[in-house]
Amino acid sequence: MRCYLFFMERNLFTPAISKKTKIAFLWFPPIKGDRHDLNFKSLKNFGASMIIDVLFNAGYDVRITDKENASKYDIILISLTSNLDMIALSRYLHNSNEWKNRKFKVLAGGFGMQNYIPICEYIDYAWFGRVENEIVWLIDNNLDVEHGSLIKIGKHKNVKINQSIELYPNIYTFGGGTTKEQIYGCPNKCYFCHYSFSRKYIKTNENLYSFNQGYTSSIEIEQCKKELYKNFSIPEITSSIDGFSERLRFAMNKRIPNEQIIEFVRYITSNTTCKALRLKLYNITGIETETDADFEQFKEVISKIGELKKNISIIIHSTPLNPSICTPAAYAPINTTKDYNKNKACLGKKGVQRLYETPYLKLLNDFFSEDASSLLEHTIPMRTTFNNIEIFNILAYDKKYRNLRTSDKIEYLSKINGFNDIIREYSINEELPTQYVNSFIEYDKLKTMRTKMRNALYNNA
Repeated sequence: MRCYLFFMERNLFTPAISKKTKIAFLWFPPIKGDRHDLNFKSLKNFGASMIIDVLFNAGYDVRITDKENASKYDIILISLTSNLDMIALSRYLHNSNEWKNRKFKVLAGGFGMQNYIPICEYIDYAWFGRVENEIVWLIDNNLDVEHGSLIKIGKHKNVKINQSIELYPNIYTFGGGTTKEQIYGCPNKCYFCHYSFSRKYIKTNENLYSFNQGYTSSIEIEQCKKELYKNFSIPEITSSIDGFSERLRFAMNKRIPNEQIIEFVRYITSNTTCKALRLKLYNITGIETETDADFEQFKEVISKIGELKKNISIIIHSTPLNPSICTPAAYAPINTTKDYNKNKACLGKKGVQRLYETPYLKLLNDFFSEDASSLLEHTIPMRTTFNNIEIFNILAYDKKYRNLRTSDKIEYLSKINGFNDIIREYSINEELPTQYVNSFIEYDKLKTMRTKMRNALYNNA
């Protein structure tokens, strides 16, 4: 697999190169799909593109490189867009003599930098949180500085996720065009959401997800709020419920009553000018104490919607609960015994099961959903410590493991010392695997929220 390397073209409005330090972002392939569509400028790298803009405006030249050409640079930057990128990076650099014997410095950061331990042999520095206001200072000083959000490998310490106090003001190059930051953080504080707990909300005039996204065929609307569906000519709508029942949603601080879901569907189908609508609902499953009764309650809610003016297909996209760091759910166990594919049996169109159907409405399961082994892939990087790093290494490098079926993968890993610390519940009176990472909400408050969350789940089960 070859990547397409690029550099930002300078023009009359771009500062000239005035700094001698040679900098490059590292391109690396994904564990699933084509990361960046083989082009670093494209998918999901908003943060890296923003940093490139900052450095260019400061007089630095920034390139994109692969591991074979990394030695041409003084500093290599690594953008982790999710914790899965820790697996992808490790596989890419494993057994690379060029990387092992490197003379350049490596700084890794990004939204996926939630635990540096799994990739500590491949990097020299780890940065937690936003860095657009510090990156020039870091590079100017050849990374030889002290900061509360920076770890130098070999000097483990507590860090705090760095925050931005304002939206990034520049329009910058991204993908095939340009973009500008419009939202930062979230005030809702759903107990499972790393974004909400790691990025302090900056209030703007925009709604969280229903701002002008530049699309005419689809829109994202937060939490089934009917008043946010304003352009009635948009046929594709994405929203969220994050729990099949009121009990689960409210326990996760997702305050969406059953009646709100019913009213949302009735409203959008009554007001749309489209022939029909397609509604995709993101959902969290595998929550503690969740049973089939919660799922049946959701189908019962949908059955109460009744006759509609326009037809609608509702697609449920369920994701297993991840114990994301710096959230109340960080203390929660993960469910590796649940059959997450149970409702994916084919009926009609291949890969789709119709969960409920009337002449006006079809309730379907999304064909693309994660299973228990995928849940493990998300959780292991977040709960890897120096004591159980063997489990991450198997996940990243063991080809036998990668070729196993889901149930066999779990059985394979369960025999490794420390596996239980990956999947188990943590008491609020003990230290989490990544408690060295702190956010703007202190752990005392997280513990209070976790207690409230747990009581709601177990007392109302």
